[in-house]
Amino acid sequence: MDGDGDNHRGIMDGDGDNHRGIMDGDGDNHRGIMDGDGDNHRGIMDGDGDNHRGIMDGDGDNHRGIMDGDNHRGIMDGDGDNHRGIMDGDGDNHRGIMDGDGDNHRGIMDGDGDNHRGIMDGDNHRGIMDGDGDNHRGIMDGDGDNHRGIMDGDGDNHRGIMDGDGDNHRGIMDGDNHRGIMDGDGDNHRGIMDGDGDNHRGIMDGDGDNHRGIMDGDGDNHRGIMDGDGDNHRGIMDGDNHRGIMDGDGDNHRGIMDGDGDNHRGIMDGDNHRGIMDGDGDNHRRELWTISKSQFQFRN
Repeated sequence: MDGDGDNHRGIMDGDGDNHRGIMDGDGDNHRGIMDGDGDNHRGIMDGDGDNHRGIMDGDGDNHRGIMDGDNHRGIMDGDGDNHRGIMDGDGDNHRGIMDGDGDNHRGIMDGDGDNHRGIMDGDNHRGIMDGDGDNHRGIMDGDGDNHRGIMDGDGDNHRGIMDGDGDNHRGIMDGDNHRGIMDGDGDNHRGIMDGDGDNHRGIMDGDGDNHRGIMDGDGDNHRGIMDGDGDNHRGIMDGDNHRGIMDGDGDNHRGIMDGDGDNHRGIMDGDNHRGIMDGDGDNHRRELWTISKSQFQFRN
């Protein structure tokens, strides 16, 4: 227990003054496994420092080694001032996985920046959420000022899928001001609704001024199926002024109803009520009206 000393040495003290050996070894109080050669608790618990070292402190002032270096270091702090290592690493507050080398939370949470970085932040909420910008970037912002990436990408407000590269809402929903599927590259609603024009185009307008495409196509008001290429209602319903099936190429109602004449032609008219009912004459003609003229005297 003491061996050759004054108080308790050997396994417990060995050659020192109080408890040494396994517990103290050669020091003044508790050394060896608990202290080894220092002043208070060293060795596994303190080793060579002032208070708790070794596994708990190792070489620092308070808790070092696995738990500390200087002031809670090692796994928890390592070599810094407060919590380092896994929790802090080498910085001032929480680093390593949580902070790494920065000022507040870094590593996975911050990494190298000022507040939350890494996956959650770069400088001020970056990485996946911000990456390298000022507010929310990465997937939400990427590299811009507000929300970018999928939501904004590289622009000023909402881009990417919602905006892409423009000023307000772009991409699928917008180009410059509601484009893409809704607008595409124009000024207001384009793409499917407008395409490339000024107001509603594409299916509804296409490339014109107001409603085109299926409804207007390339004209001024309603075209395409309703108007096609004329001035008012064309296409199936119109050519210039109610044409196509209803008018086609004339002035008023043509096509099936008028065809190519002046008033009602085509199946119903040729020049002035022709087609099946008139065909090519002046008023009401063809076989039905020839028979009707002699039998019923419907006209002079």
